[in-house]
Formats: sequence, structure tokens, C-alpha cells
Amino acid sequence: MTTASAEPLDRLARFAWDWAPALCQAGHGCMDYHRSWSLVRLLELGGALPRGLDFFRREFEPLARAGRRRVLVCGAADTGFPALVVTAFRAHGCDPELVFVDRCETPCQQNRLYAAHAGIRAEIRAQDAGEIDCAPVDAVVAHSFLHLLDQALRQRVVDAWSRVLAPGGVVLVSTNLSPDESDWVRHKDADAIAKRRASLALTARQAGFDAAAAEEVAEVASRFWSTSPGRPPALTADNLAGLFRTAGLRIARMDTTPLGDQAGPLGLSNRETSARVRACMAAVRS
Repeated sequence: MTTASAEPLDRLARFAWDWAPALCQAGHGCMDYHRSWSLVRLLELGGALPRGLDFFRREFEPLARAGRRRVLVCGAADTGFPALVVTAFRAHGCDPELVFVDRCETPCQQNRLYAAHAGIRAEIRAQDAGEIDCAPVDAVVAHSFLHLLDQALRQRVVDAWSRVLAPGGVVLVSTNLSPDESDWVRHKDADAIAKRRASLALTARQAGFDAAAAEEVAEVASRFWSTSPGRPPALTADNLAGLFRTAGLRIARMDTTPLGDQAGPLGLSNRETSARVRACMAAVRS
């Protein structure tokens, strides 16, 4: 369990590992992703939350102070990002009321369990993000999500965000941005994948998995690391601003940091794509 978020990741990771084969739809192609993500975050990263906690904590402060706590969480690999939202709100002495939307039942079920454990109100919906039709929310939040969609679906999703955003609300997005729209394919280094696979198998054995199960964990994760889940065009600052502008939103604030040599559950070090940046942005109605 991570201290800051009260996220029982050991149990939630095991749940996804056991149940993703039944819950993920074959046509979505997400089973390896959802089956391994929480385990990799637990075993390799010690259950670390996604990047951007300071940004979200800062941006939630005026909402929390005004008693505006209804937050749409749009897409998540597991419970990490919702736990970040809860942690950020609790820094201001209150809990958010979450609406969680993802098209896959695996993270939806994980987040039902997490919400019950954390004692927060949460409406969990398994539906396409472009079809969001919930009651108005005070904030829409997304993390490393839009690049997974093609351009037309990105626009439908941002349009949906604008549609459900209450007056005076804010859209908060943390994502990688590329310098050029052609830069959407993640480099795959077979040697680096093999090395990380061996390391994960060892870590899994040390965590109590038997040898066969540890090898299966490493194999599933390495299959995912070998893919390029993004879709063209790559997200750029101009591309993203255009999506918001079409939806009647404008980017009011943006913080960027060099991506550099970072690694996470998604894949290997981003050394080869160091021109990309991690951007945290707040958008409001135009």
C-alpha cells in the first residue's frame, strides 16, 4: 500500500493480473497492458503514483476552497491516477467526488474496489470517452491518454469534456508532447526489452511469485513494451491547442519539463526521444 494514496496496490495488481483475461475485450487489444501495468508499477516502481502530483494539487486548491469537488477522470491504466487525484484533494482537507470513465472493465473494476477502500464517492462508467454524458463536473482530468487515440476520436473526447464541464470549471491534462506530429512511434530496443524482462522476472520471484508465474509476468510485460500504443499524429503543443480551440476551450496555463531519461510502466527509458517534453496544462472555456 502506498502511504500517500492509501492505494492497496498489492491486491489491486493481483486482481488485474487474474481478471484482465476475462474483463478486457479481445477487440480492444488491451489485455497485456491492463494485466501487467499495476504489477510493473508495484514491483519496479514501488507503487509510485503517476507524475504531476504537485501540478494537480496546485490546480485543485481553488476548487477545493470553493467546495467544487466533482471530477471526471477520463481514462486510466489502473488506480494510480485516481489515487493521485484523491491525494491532491486530500492535501486541501477534502475528498473529491469522482466520475471515472474507461472503455475497459478491468480498470473500472479496479477503481470500484479502490473507491470502496478509500471511502470516496465514485461513479464508475465503462464507456467510450467520446460518449461521456454525465452530469456537469468541476474538473476534467486526464493523464497520458490522448496520444492513444486517433485524431478524430481525440476531438470527440475533448468535445465531450467541454460538454460536461460546469461553468468556471477546468480541464487538467498531463501528457508527453512531441516536437513534430510525425514523432509518434516509440522506439523499441530489443536488447533493452530483454534486459528489463529478466530484471522483472527476478523482482517477481523475490516478491513471492514462483518461477513459472514470474516468467509469465515478465513475458506479458515484455509483449506490451514491444508495442507502440500511440496513434498518429503525435501530440504537439499546436495540435493539442487546436483540439481545445475547436471544443471552445483555451489553454490558460502550461508547465513543461524535459522528458529526458525517464522510464515507467509503459516502457523503457525515453533517452531516444529526449526532444519530447512532459506538459501539464490547464484549459478553461474560451
